[in-house]
Amino acid sequence: AEKPTFAYLDSVLENARLAGGMEEYSRRQAALEDLAANAFRRAGIQRRATAAQRMQLETWLYAWHMSPEVILLAAEYAAGDSRPFSAMERRVRRWHESGVRSVAAAQADHAQENTASGEKAAKPPVSRALRPPQRTYTAEDLKHIGVNLLDDEDE
Repeated sequence: AEKPTFAYLDSVLENARLAGGMEEYSRRQAALEDLAANAFRRAGIQRRATAAQRMQLETWLYAWHMSPEVILLAAEYAAGDSRPFSAMERRVRRWHESGVRSVAAAQADHAQENTASGEKAAKPPVSRALRPPQRTYTAEDLKHIGVNLLDDEDE
C-alpha cells in the first residue's frame, strides 16, 4: 500500500463533508457533550467530563444503545455517592448486562435493589470496637492478678 498523498486525503475529507459526515460528527459530539454536562449536573459533579468519561458515555450511548434518559437516571441515582461517576458506571454496566433498556425497567431494577439493600441495612453490623472480645476469669485468675471481688477488705 502506498502512502496517501495530501491531495488524496483532501479529496476523502471533501467527500465526507459533501456527504454530511462532518455535520453528523459535529452534531453527535455536541449531543454527547450536552449529555455529559446534564449527567454530571444530576450526579452532583461540579466539573466538566474528562475525555475518558466522554468516551465512556459515548460507549453507553452508541455501542450499548442505552437511551440518554436511562443514563441521566443512573446519574440521579449516583448523586450523593462519594464517587458518583464510578457509581453511575457500575449501575449502567449492570443494567447493560441484565438487558435493562427503558426508564421503567431501570426504575424497577433500582427499586428491587433498594429493597434488597434495605433488608441488609435493617441490622447494621456493629463495630468490633464496640464489642471487644470477652474473657471469663476464675477465682484463681483474679487472685493471681490481685483483684478481690466480694471479699471484705479488712486487711
